[in-house]
Amino acid sequence: MDLKKKLVRAFVETGAFKWDKSSPFVLASGVKSEYYVDCRRFLSDPVNCVLVAEAAYLLVSSLGITAVGGLVLGAVPLSTSLAIVAHQRSNGNEHWRTFMVRKESKSYGLGNLIEGDLRAGDQVLIVDDVLTSGNSIVRTLESLTRSDLSIRVDHVLVLVDRQEQNGRQNLERQYGVKIHSILMLDELKLANTMFTP
Repeated sequence: MDLKKKLVRAFVETGAFKWDKSSPFVLASGVKSEYYVDCRRFLSDPVNCVLVAEAAYLLVSSLGITAVGGLVLGAVPLSTSLAIVAHQRSNGNEHWRTFMVRKESKSYGLGNLIEGDLRAGDQVLIVDDVLTSGNSIVRTLESLTRSDLSIRVDHVLVLVDRQEQNGRQNLERQYGVKIHSILMLDELKLANTMFTP
């Protein structure tokens, strides 16, 4: 079974993809949808983390990435898993450091908005679990732009593109980034019909 088929099947079998026409889910954007993609649940299993990271690595390994991260909480398991798989798959030649962007600066310690190992000159890959409107990616992009680091962000990787609210199109047009999607909502919908008992 190919990697993508394993992923969509795992989403359905773990209950991380929900489809309920009678009782819509409220998304982070406030919009109601009959589909819910629970990546936090999905990525809480290390087997799924490795599957996702393997698929992600195939999509972005040639991009010259030096750092990978995004907005907490959705980006953390994805960026960590991807950095580990990249290091392993490249026999130690790829060393992608990770970072995370907080929703607000801490009021204690160093008071950082951006945590982790992000350096001037980095070629950054922003990651997120689900793309709908793109608001969390925009927050990450804007936080990185306001930082005093001279970094480059040309690529964004998402686990699932919901194909709604023109999220992909708006990000690519307004911010000039290329969106790479591991899965599309349509693939999960099809898998739901195939793998649901």
